[in-house]
Amino acid sequence: MGELKLQSYHHYLIRAKWVFPILSQPILDGGVEIKNKKIVNVGKFKEISKETVLAKIIDFGEMIILPALVNAHTHLELSALRSKISPPSGDFIAWVRNVIKLRENLNLVEIKESAKAALYHFWKEGIGIIGDVGNTALTLDLLCNSSFYGYFFHEVISFKGGYNLKEIQVKAPSPNFKITYSAHAPYSVSPLLLQAIKSYNKKRKKLFCIHCAESIEEIKFLEKGEGPLLEFLKERGQWDENFVPPGISPIKYLNNLKLLD
Repeated sequence: MGELKLQSYHHYLIRAKWVFPILSQPILDGGVEIKNKKIVNVGKFKEISKETVLAKIIDFGEMIILPALVNAHTHLELSALRSKISPPSGDFIAWVRNVIKLRENLNLVEIKESAKAALYHFWKEGIGIIGDVGNTALTLDLLCNSSFYGYFFHEVISFKGGYNLKEIQVKAPSPNFKITYSAHAPYSVSPLLLQAIKSYNKKRKKLFCIHCAESIEEIKFLEKGEGPLLEFLKERGQWDENFVPPGISPIKYLNNLKLLD
């Protein structure tokens, strides 16, 4: 994806062989009119050019113009694991343990450099909007100083005990990025904390996100309160003896907690 800097001039007409508005049919020999960094008109280049004689014209030739793609859920702080681990297959808990082990061995330089490389890869692939989820804020400054738009979700993991949902501080906040909390999963965040995170975001008009129904183990845990996830929580010191399994699917569980809009 090419980057067009709109700083020295306030009125542009950009032409390309194809313009894909997405909400309407593709436009052959299309034009996109921009005023003060806002799109004000999309249509046939020849038709728009007759009405916008003062606009600075930029011709992208045989290229295609379309809205930036969206990566709604990524983990930039885990980018360094890209070549070190395969997608889960079979034993989900073994895969999670492996991710945790490898993550603990990463250093700060590896995390930041790999996240920077991932962002460059996103940009080349046409992605302009990101939902980044992280257990730390190591990628936050990188995002706020990038050309991307989107969300940074500080991921909460706490099945036993509470969590202080204080306002997240940023050294140099960006108007392009909204920052808030997210819950890791129904099996790793307590019911009360799930509701607290949802309430925190709703009051601030922020999105809420969570991993849900990722594995058979999660379904078994919520239905019967047993299985590998129970042993995993005990192993991590996160099992709550007072937890009563709801006996329903992950989606129904979240819905009953009023987490789904």
